[in-house]
Amino acid sequence: MTRKVKQLFKRLGEKVPVHNGLTRIKQESFYSAWHDLKHLALSSR
Repeated sequence: MTRKVKQLFKRLGEKVPVHNGLTRIKQESFYSAWHDLKHLALSSR
């Protein structure tokens, strides 16, 4: 696993509990978690 992927996992680990505590509408607009997930998916290609 590269350093960048490890860093993304760490960042997501901190954001996911916050994201899960939000209402559905706020989850959809919670840009940072989706942004990090997109980068993680693209880096694992």
